[in-house]
Amino acid sequence: MRAETPSAEVCNGFDDDRDGMVDEGFGLGEACTGANGCAGVTVCGSDGGSTCARRGTAQTHRRRAVSRPRLPR
Repeated sequence: MRAETPSAEVCNGFDDDRDGMVDEGFGLGEACTGANGCAGVTVCGSDGGSTCARRGTAQTHRRRAVSRPRLPR
């Protein structure tokens, strides 16, 4: 369960700092060059930061689920 108070933004698919934006400041989706010199795209890494993943890998196709409050009908 996540804390209800704002905290520093982490690249994890959630709005940690509660400013209405998810994973801002990590350059997600931007072109990058990986350690092996291959072209890729910036994605969230397993450490809460960002990393360069080769295009077409499962990591670049994964959709992030963001919980949103339900609006009353």
